[in-house]
Amino acid sequence: MSSPSRTARRRRAPILIAALIALTGLFLVGYLPRHRADAALAASAREAPHVGVIRPKALSNVRTVSLPGSLQALEATAVYARANGYVNRWLVDIGDRVTAGQLLAVIDTPDLDQQLDQSRATLGQMRASLEQAEANERYATLTARRYQSLAEKRFVAQQDADQTQAQAAVGVANVHAARASIAAQEANVHQLQELKAFARITAPFAGTITERNLERGTLVGPGSAAGKPLYTIAISNPLRLFIRVPQTYAAGIEVGAPVQVRARQYPGRAFAGKITRTAGALESTTRTLTVEAEVANDKGELFPGAYAEVTFPVPLAHGVMSIPVSAIVVDSQGVRVATVDANSRAHFVPVQIGRDQGQDVEIVDGLSGGEQVIAAPAGDLVEGMTVVVPG
Repeated sequence: MSSPSRTARRRRAPILIAALIALTGLFLVGYLPRHRADAALAASAREAPHVGVIRPKALSNVRTVSLPGSLQALEATAVYARANGYVNRWLVDIGDRVTAGQLLAVIDTPDLDQQLDQSRATLGQMRASLEQAEANERYATLTARRYQSLAEKRFVAQQDADQTQAQAAVGVANVHAARASIAAQEANVHQLQELKAFARITAPFAGTITERNLERGTLVGPGSAAGKPLYTIAISNPLRLFIRVPQTYAAGIEVGAPVQVRARQYPGRAFAGKITRTAGALESTTRTLTVEAEVANDKGELFPGAYAEVTFPVPLAHGVMSIPVSAIVVDSQGVRVATVDANSRAHFVPVQIGRDQGQDVEIVDGLSGGEQVIAAPAGDLVEGMTVVVPG
């Protein structure tokens, strides 16, 4: 009985030894790497670099932007002739201020005068023809009545009575036709009279004469005077100012916002204005927003068509942080800054740079303001490295 028991124990012994060896191996596999990592971490903690940190500084997101602008007249129009003729006299010149309806020039229109006289004479003939037609119509009507009375008494044939009735109807039609012709001719006369009225060139609105292209004796026709307008009139107070705002600032443009306008001929001076409207869409080729402002010009110091520099505040659609330039890391992974978390480990954060202010640089995306940013990260700093922040 004892022999089989010893034999069984002998058979189990190698199995137990193998299991013990396996357990020992598993222990070493799990323990040694962790032990080495802890030792390396402890060593790195003992050798962790000391770094200086800063807090990002929050800046105002309102920018003062200076852009070129173009001054234009509030309203401008070209005055052309409407009638054929020759300039008899002109009464105003460039720089003159005129009122609405003021006489600017007078044109002699001999051809138009002849047409008008002929049209009036034709109208007189038509009125005489109407009188003749009315007389014929009265005679035909009276004759038709008499014939009808005689036909009823059988003194004349009914055919004769019917014929006089037809002649009376023709007389009525002739009167209607004459009256229609007179109405048409009166309209023609009225048209020529209206054209004759355009021989007096008047100002459509109050403004300043900015261009004159006529002299006495100049031949003019409808729509042009040698391809140019007779006069150009402009309203120069207030002036319209057009600005093309880049897409970056387009969202911050507000109607009613103040602007400061500077012209080259007045160094050191600024003229006040305000934004009145925007295009509401970006120009597809330049990606800019057309903005219109209005500038007072009470003394006439600013000129339409002039170049101007426009300065105005624009709030950005995002916050702005400021950090030293030395905190920026630029490598194959882009533009980043190194931050330190609560466990004293370094982490790289991608950021977007705004304006460069010399020693400092603006950050427009990537930082919230609560981070600890390493002021000057070393070249051997890696993600997750333990650092020491001096107390």
